[in-house]
Parts: sequence; structure tokens; C-alpha cells
Amino acid sequence: MTFISNIQFKDSQYRRVIKPDAKIRYDNISVIIPVKNNQRGVDNLLDSYTALINAQTIPKEIIIVDNNSSPPLRISERHEYINNLIIKKCQRPGPAAARNVGIEQASSKWILFIDSDCQFTETTLAGYYNPADLNCIGYAGKVKALGKSIYSEYYDEHDMLYPRENPLEREKRPQYLITANCLIWKPALVEVKGFDERIKIASGEDVEISYKLSGIGRFAYMPASIVCHDYGDTMYSFLSRFYRYGKIIRNLKRIGVIKSAKLISFDQEKVNNSPIDFMLEIIRNIANICGYIHSIFRPI
Repeated sequence: MTFISNIQFKDSQYRRVIKPDAKIRYDNISVIIPVKNNQRGVDNLLDSYTALINAQTIPKEIIIVDNNSSPPLRISERHEYINNLIIKKCQRPGPAAARNVGIEQASSKWILFIDSDCQFTETTLAGYYNPADLNCIGYAGKVKALGKSIYSEYYDEHDMLYPRENPLEREKRPQYLITANCLIWKPALVEVKGFDERIKIASGEDVEISYKLSGIGRFAYMPASIVCHDYGDTMYSFLSRFYRYGKIIRNLKRIGVIKSAKLISFDQEKVNNSPIDFMLEIIRNIANICGYIHSIFRPI
């Protein structure tokens, strides 16, 4: 199960299939990180980068886009020496707009999207090297929970931020990409005119861009690439996340991206083995429904 289950896209308007003309190399990757009001997350992310990245695995640039943070984002003294670090400002609201600013700035052919509440691991970049299928325009990396709480265990057990398989493909391929960790060919992003800036909250914009990209090329899984995600180990953060996901499903329907998505779902095998998992599945479904209903009356 992922944060959106049994999704059905509407037919994409994009039909011109394209293939990458550039190999994936470290010096041809731009990392884009949108951020709003998460100074601590950016500090931790850059700490993880400096601790793990060596001279052989340095991306061409790391672009952090500050999306109206208050107070404004600052780079700490211990990170000022990172010479491939670029800070951009985005006045337009929403992570979709911030990612578009990053895309405009990026000078590489490949864009690695990571969230500000993620941290690098030894395989974040290396995991994308030498993919089995060189003809894909997008690759889905793995996202693991940073914490050790019951909530983090739940996210990992259910692969919450790992895209489900595309039921229309004969091969095992992701139906969409999740921008907590995915690599996308920049010319493909330009072809579909970037992220839809009508989407103002996080998570819906990556499904929308996947909908457009799926009309011009293929995706592949790259589970060797791993980032660690700080989901927040509290009941409040758990409820807030799935309330937001419910709002996102309704919003994606409203703007014409998806035909349907399964709002209520249970992973029967897992919940039968754990009373805690069963409880969290119920809470997740209730939060999804509440968020969905909220967006019916107050579209986002």
C-alpha cells in the first residue's frame, strides 16, 4: 500500500514518446529541495550530505528553494563551504512552484528531487547509477523512515512513500513518482511544462507531474537509492499527514488528473498480524475520509 492506492489516471494529453539522450552521472545531476519553514530539516539534510558524500559521488549542484519561509531560510556556518550549494527564493506559494524555480535554475540533464525532511544515505545518489533500463525518463527511489516509533514502523511496513506498480504495464514499473526521492530527466519536465502550480499543498504535485510524464515516457524502480524520511513520531503528525492525503485525492480529481482512487483500504495480511497496525489502519482511513470531505466543501 502507498499513500494513494488503486489510482486510475485520466488519459494524458501528452503522447510524444521521448527517451533520454544523456547517461546518469553524478556530475550531470542537480538535486532540488523545496522548503518552507523547516530550518531544522535543511540543517539535518545538509549534515547527512556532508557526512556521506565523497569526491566521487558529488552531484553537480544542490538547489534549495526557499518558499516564503518565515523567518527566511539561512545556511549555517558549518555548511557554507559546500561550493555546489545554491539558494533560490520562490515567492509563488506551494511546493510545485518551488520545484519549478529549481528546474529553471538547474544546469544538469537529470533532476533528483528530495524533500527537506529527508536525509541522504550512502546510496541516495549511487543507487541511481547504471540503471537496467536506460530508456526511462523517471526513476523511483526508496524512502525509509528515519525514526523508530510505531508510526515509523507503520510507514516502512506499508511502503508508504514507494509508488505502487502500474497495472497497465507487463513489466514491474511504478505508476507514478514520489518527489521525496525520484530522478527525472529535465527535458521531460520541460516538455510537460513542469509542475502544476494550482496545487498548493505537498504530495499532490508529484502525482500530477507523473500523470503528464507517463504520456511521454516510462518509469522504473530504483530501490537501491534510499533516503531516510523524518515523518514525525507523534499521533498529531500521523493524523495530519493522512488528513492531507485525503484532501489531495479530492483535489487531483477536481483538476482532472485522476478518474478514481481508493480512499479506504486495508492491508489485510499485515493488520491480521498486529493489533497496533490494525488500529493505525483505522485511524489512517478516518483521517483520509475527513480530509477528502473537507476538500469537497473547501477546495484547495
